[in-house]
Amino acid sequence: MPSANRLLYKLLGSYLQRVKSAHSPSIVDKVNSYIRGSLASGACSIERCAEKTGMSVRTLQSRLSAESVRFSELVEKQRESLARAHLSDRRLSLDEIADRLGYGEQTSFGRAFKRWTGMTPQQFRAGC
Repeated sequence: MPSANRLLYKLLGSYLQRVKSAHSPSIVDKVNSYIRGSLASGACSIERCAEKTGMSVRTLQSRLSAESVRFSELVEKQRESLARAHLSDRRLSLDEIADRLGYGEQTSFGRAFKRWTGMTPQQFRAGC
């Protein structure tokens, strides 16, 4: 009841607002979440991400720039991370992994993976 003790209400309101803002996901967290969820659909783009986060593409780019990252860098990092996880699951074929990461062909995935790690997906999988 706000009218019972106005001072306590203001203090608690202020405290709760600080807690809420401290635990709200950063723009990088929001973008990474969007990327993870949209890679497999093939619809991962900065335009769609901006729409999902409720801002213009330019504003999204600006907010990411303030965090010293670019959308394309976040996509690459998520792809590499997911690729490593998927390669550990031997039930998935390389074609399935490439598809889940939004690559049109397995060869494109293979080249990207070699660029990231210095080894082919098959070599990485053999070492798992």
